[in-house]
Amino acid sequence: MKILYIGTVSENGEYEKILKESRVKASAAPQAFETAFVKGFIENGVKNEDIQFISCPMIASYPGSRMLCWGAKRQTLFDKYDVTWVPTVNVQGLKMLTQGIASKKLIKKWLKENAQTKEKCILLYSLYKPVLKNVLSLCEKYDCRCFSFVPDLPKHMYLNKSGIRAVLANSYVKKAVEIQDKLDGYIYLTEAMKDEIAPEKPYIVIEGVADASNLTDSHAERKNNVIMYAGAISARYGFQNLIEAFSLLDGDYELHIYGYGDYVAELEEKAKNDTRVKYFGRKPRAEILEKEKEAALLVNVRNPDDEFTKFSFPSKTMEYMLSGTPLLTSRLPGIPEAYFKHCLSIKDNEPENIRVALESFFALNKNEREAIGEGAREFIKNEKNQKVQAKKVLDFLKEFIE
Repeated sequence: MKILYIGTVSENGEYEKILKESRVKASAAPQAFETAFVKGFIENGVKNEDIQFISCPMIASYPGSRMLCWGAKRQTLFDKYDVTWVPTVNVQGLKMLTQGIASKKLIKKWLKENAQTKEKCILLYSLYKPVLKNVLSLCEKYDCRCFSFVPDLPKHMYLNKSGIRAVLANSYVKKAVEIQDKLDGYIYLTEAMKDEIAPEKPYIVIEGVADASNLTDSHAERKNNVIMYAGAISARYGFQNLIEAFSLLDGDYELHIYGYGDYVAELEEKAKNDTRVKYFGRKPRAEILEKEKEAALLVNVRNPDDEFTKFSFPSKTMEYMLSGTPLLTSRLPGIPEAYFKHCLSIKDNEPENIRVALESFFALNKNEREAIGEGAREFIKNEKNQKVQAKKVLDFLKEFIE
């Protein structure tokens, strides 16, 4: 089976350097998700000659990043797979246009090279319209199946735009929704996504993937008074409720926050009033993973009544649980019940309920806390690792291709 994978994945070292030098920080979640699946493909024996990677890296448009444009840049992923960047003029308005034109050439080239191969498919990371419309038209012409992960619903993209940007965003979303159900099959993060995208099309649900390839016993010293959050710092996720809940918590505790988002300015102001709140900005993934092992408790609390939570599995859930540090999360509808057996949970993200949950956790003794963390770690390591999850995807593709 031949696979053309089109996503955002890039070589980790160079990608982190680009983000570090960028004024606007792109989400780290896609890179982490795709990187884990790349490792999973390797561990499942997918050969370099049987898979090709094309990438539209998650880099902010100029001047948010220093990169004004790039050509068909080539990289190697884990000394195994070749990846080609889609040539891009990295300016708002031209970015999607140039990626659409350039991706069409790269897709067509691969399809021509594999025209005589019946068992082939294109696998997308997301329903990115400039690429998706090319995939649909070319796959029909060259008799090739096409599938996609669905990390987000197109209708939920660009919700926070205003003015002319909102007009352009609405136009984009409308066109993306019109073609979102045209693929042969889908890999959803939650069951509810199916009814929004393509109810009658084949699908599987894989809520995420944990990179357990470098998992070792941590020698990090546990800081028993530290609560930690790492991820999007957004008002959309009710981040202010976590800050308010912590302000209600009495005691010598610290709330360590890593990440970036639209709530950062307010967060920094609140941190001035409560010196126990410490904001560290966006840090390299390796550093974040180590800090997660040092914390006493990891938190990710959102409002389960928000519509988008039915269609979302927070990517931090697996990462947090794999760290071996206990997790406190809201009982979001997009998180399968099996996860709640291995973490602490609350029904919503009301500040008072968060405060009570924090106090309850710190009332546990050391052994009770460690048991929660270790149970979560074993669950993710054994059942949600990159090899297991990648095999599910490969089996799904093979079922409809062979």
